[in-house]
Amino acid sequence: MSESITPINGFLPHKWHLRILKAFDAKLARFFVLVWHRRARKTTLLLNILIKECLKNDKSMYAYVAPTYVQAKGIVWRDPNMLDNYLPKDRIKRKNESELYVEFLNGSILAIKGADKPDSLRGMDWSGVGLDEFALMKREIWEEILRPVLAQNEKRWAIFAFTPKGVNHAHEYWIKSAEWQGWMRSM
Repeated sequence: MSESITPINGFLPHKWHLRILKAFDAKLARFFVLVWHRRARKTTLLLNILIKECLKNDKSMYAYVAPTYVQAKGIVWRDPNMLDNYLPKDRIKRKNESELYVEFLNGSILAIKGADKPDSLRGMDWSGVGLDEFALMKREIWEEILRPVLAQNEKRWAIFAFTPKGVNHAHEYWIKSAEWQGWMRSM
């Protein structure tokens, strides 16, 4: 497998991951809506794309966003099989435990955030965001805070990953994204 598709040693993508990784690398879309079942490794895919983009782009800001800060910290930061498992130790300048971010030697930063603290997402110049379990977040997180920042530059992107949870804004995005230019869907 080429390095452009498999971002980090130890990440063994499934066939549904490969479809998204190939489309992401080929820039076939800026926005991805992933409606995948539990244990499909949505978080793993998001983290690996975010890490890869941090390593590839100097002095850029990326965010992993979970429904709550506590979830983000528990699922991504503390679980030894998640973020820490994929971080290339020789490319890290520092890890900040209290603010949950990783700064890479090239000046890029990967921040771990919760959607329950919307103000923590404001004012940042995000180049890309991974919204994990988007169906559990308020739609304003995307529409009022993140979308305006990403709309400033057509190279910026977002991935919305979730397991279905009724008919809500995430379901609406799934339906409408079939017609939106620059969007890709996967179920």
